[in-house]
Amino acid sequence: MSLLWIAWGQVALSLPWGEPRARGFWQFYGAELRKTSAYNAPHAYTLLLNGANQFGLPYQTDNPRLSDWGDSAVCGCIRLDSIGPVFISFAYQAGGRMEPPEADDTLTLWGQNAAGEWRPLWQMQGTGLAETTFTAVTLFLSDAQWLHPCFRLKWTSWGSTYGAYDNWHIAYTLIRPDSLPRYPAWKALPRTYDKVYGTWGIGYDPDSVYAFLSGDGNTEVEVQVFVNQQRIFYQRRFPSPSGDPVPIKLPMFGVPDTYRVEWLLSWDSLSSESLRLEDVVVLDGHTWGYDDGEMEAGYGLRQPNRGFCQVFRIDTAQRLARVGVRFFPVPTQYGKPFQLGVWDMQAGLQPLYLKFERIQIDSVGGWQWFEIDTPLIVQGEIGVGFIQADHQPLGVGWDASCGGVDRVRVETPSGWVPSQIEGCMMLRIQLQPALSALEFSGRRVTGTSTIHGRVGEPIAFPSSLSLPVRVWSMDGRLVGIYTVGEATFVQSGLYVATDARGHSCRLLIVP
Repeated sequence: MSLLWIAWGQVALSLPWGEPRARGFWQFYGAELRKTSAYNAPHAYTLLLNGANQFGLPYQTDNPRLSDWGDSAVCGCIRLDSIGPVFISFAYQAGGRMEPPEADDTLTLWGQNAAGEWRPLWQMQGTGLAETTFTAVTLFLSDAQWLHPCFRLKWTSWGSTYGAYDNWHIAYTLIRPDSLPRYPAWKALPRTYDKVYGTWGIGYDPDSVYAFLSGDGNTEVEVQVFVNQQRIFYQRRFPSPSGDPVPIKLPMFGVPDTYRVEWLLSWDSLSSESLRLEDVVVLDGHTWGYDDGEMEAGYGLRQPNRGFCQVFRIDTAQRLARVGVRFFPVPTQYGKPFQLGVWDMQAGLQPLYLKFERIQIDSVGGWQWFEIDTPLIVQGEIGVGFIQADHQPLGVGWDASCGGVDRVRVETPSGWVPSQIEGCMMLRIQLQPALSALEFSGRRVTGTSTIHGRVGEPIAFPSSLSLPVRVWSMDGRLVGIYTVGEATFVQSGLYVATDARGHSCRLLIVP
């Protein structure tokens, strides 16, 4: 397969957006590359155009009804005077996982003629409906006005200038002397690499991440994955058009670090053609949750005094130290009050922790971290979330592509039920080892009393603890759950007792 960029001796439009060689050929003005904001993309990256600028801010903030030109992307010069008539092929999707364009919003592809004038080649209007598939379009250019030494293309969007609204996704833009090529490609790459928000579902291996590969079923490809230039995966296969899952074990990802992941497809050893995509993964060993910089929508309930939370599954006892929330860029949210809560999902609706907080993020949106100001040891299915103070939805960042088990649950009179919207909130929790209740991160925990007792003799819990009381050993092991006001220990040592409200005390048991 001979692509035009080889004949021209320059980087060309035949490369997917995520290819390193393609990135410098296009100049983005507010437009950005996204991995997962669209549905069923034929390549790992898509180009997003909407009403937010290169900093993710609205082009204007004082009139949400104002429509104007938004994002744009312009390619470099392409010499067509010696090539002859060409095909321009591209694929677009309206909305995707984000807010879709309405009837008066447009996506336009422009061409620059020999006189240097920009003329529209193609235009599409929105419908107000979010699409889940890409529509492929092929244009034929044969007029002499386009066949000149510096032909250029430009994508533009017209719609709301109030932020991430009226979204258009472009999967690729190709210029070739023949029709659109068909070759294997990554259909989806894993966006996260931990066991809390991995990409596996029922029947998948929880120790692997899953990429999805598509092809015509007749072309054999070599699949290789490198981490920090070390090859960790190799396979030869015939991918199908529907997209086959490729399980890839990433054993080194248990160590907190920054990793450079490279995904390589090769399907023709004679021409040495390949599709190479790079991704940078930053792992914090004590911070679980989702964050890859793509905020797709806001989430919240329209009822006050009703909890909604995200479920984290914690294997061993840990101290919950901080909660991070990525708030959606809604200008009216600054100073909005809410209650931050932590729930044991097996124990019902009674919170382990509940505290009034306020949003300190302005219309820019972003992460805000909240300290858990009492020693709170958690294990099992733990819900972290909110109770709203009014009827206005709390604008928490939302990732609609996060599937699998139920992650977000909503309070009802009969208990917790799964959210009707598929996905997860942009929440992170920071955990610390429960090895010692005396110190966390080098600083002493105040307000925690010590009760003394002897092995084999009953020891009464202080009246500040409400029943039931959980007792933990210093290695994070749950010793027992006590529904009466005392306990007897058969082994000496230091223990920690906690109740459902997050109150705690130390138990020093001597022989």
